[in-house]
Amino acid sequence: MFIRSYQSKYQFVLFSYSIVLVILLFPSSIISLINFKTACELLKLPRDCHCQRTRGVPISSLNETRLRCRQLNKITTDYHWAIVPYDRLAFETPNDNLTIDRYAFADIRARTVRFNVQNLFLKDHAFDNAYIGQLAIAHLDTYGTLNFELNGEVFYGTTITNIFIKSIDFQRPISEIIFSNAKIYTFNIISSKFYGFTNKKYITNQHNETNLPNKNQHDNFLEYDFMLTTRSSYQTSSQSSPLKIRQRKKKTISHSIFESSSDENSAQLPDQTVTVNITLINLPAYITIYTILSSINTTNLTENYFPNNFEYSQTDEIELSYNYINTINAYAFRYLQTFEGRLILTNNHIQYLSPYAFANLYLLNNLSLANNSIQNISSIHFQNLQQLYDLDLSYNQIEKLTNQTFRYLYNLHILHLNNNPLKYIDSDVFTNLTYLKEINLQGAQLIQNIDPQYSHWIWNLANLHVNYLLNTK
Repeated sequence: MFIRSYQSKYQFVLFSYSIVLVILLFPSSIISLINFKTACELLKLPRDCHCQRTRGVPISSLNETRLRCRQLNKITTDYHWAIVPYDRLAFETPNDNLTIDRYAFADIRARTVRFNVQNLFLKDHAFDNAYIGQLAIAHLDTYGTLNFELNGEVFYGTTITNIFIKSIDFQRPISEIIFSNAKIYTFNIISSKFYGFTNKKYITNQHNETNLPNKNQHDNFLEYDFMLTTRSSYQTSSQSSPLKIRQRKKKTISHSIFESSSDENSAQLPDQTVTVNITLINLPAYITIYTILSSINTTNLTENYFPNNFEYSQTDEIELSYNYINTINAYAFRYLQTFEGRLILTNNHIQYLSPYAFANLYLLNNLSLANNSIQNISSIHFQNLQQLYDLDLSYNQIEKLTNQTFRYLYNLHILHLNNNPLKYIDSDVFTNLTYLKEINLQGAQLIQNIDPQYSHWIWNLANLHVNYLLNTK
């Protein structure tokens, strides 16, 4: 009995080693014997969709399936869209309507999702917990329309690297709740008709289970093919350098930057909110770069172009350029009290700044108002910008700088005043700028300003140890 048992064990070990040896010597032959289903075979597709599996890519790879659907009118949960990962997922209904039902794209993983639709309607939780590189919504030649279900949390729990919207008429202000608990790296609206957000007030329930961050959210942003983005004649400051995919910053009391995104308190609402006949709980959204180009047709910039549920301490850059803005209203940035990044308002038609236009930007680091038509600035405009590091006022119509103009900008290091028709500069205008290291006066007719009676400002600048004193070439 002992000998027979020993022989059995020996034969089993020998057989196991033989199997391992065959796999090592002939891996391709063994794999070919296994009948893997392709991604397209796993999908139950509508008749209007054509699936093409990328050759030579294993089914476990994310860069797997390219799916193109034409003339679809409705996307429902009848088809299991999230069963496979996608490289590209495109929907083309340029002359008709397309509705995305609730949870239709829940848990979907795709590098690029593109819509070329005349009228697109997104229902509540349509992209619940989706993981997407780029979500592009555009319409060729004419404006398409984009509508959201009333109070629908369309992008709840999603992680999206880039939302790109072009040639779309939003028709009305949209509810900021569509972004509840979403994590987005860049949000771009270009060459569209955008009317801002409703910015309603919501009650806070700190003990409600839904007031917690989505534990299924991904820590990192998904890369995508930049060449697929519809080319634009506008270049944002964020497009001038490669996209840096990184984790979300961690919210702290001091608003410092960290790389972790697992803080359980980061998704809680402020303790003080106002109840206005609404019983919804609005979770914050995390967006790193927020850009609206050539899409704001109103002449007055108000707080309604900045969602009240963004966690602005996590935002690095906000840009509203190439729009028709003429006036910045008082408290237009009331929701940006924790924003410490870069605010870009260039290439608009700004002529008038309310004295309290920038009243709530306590932590702002960089402000650019270049290429506008601003004539008058005073100390009250900058009274609360005591953390401002870089101020760009170039290419405006500023003629006069008084001794009070920059009195509150204690932390200012860089100042751009180039290409302004400066006629008078007070001798003490830069006295309080003790940290000033660089000033640009290129294009200013300084010869007219250097009069012995009014030239003391030059010597005061020298006393401040300004490195880049006068660039007047």
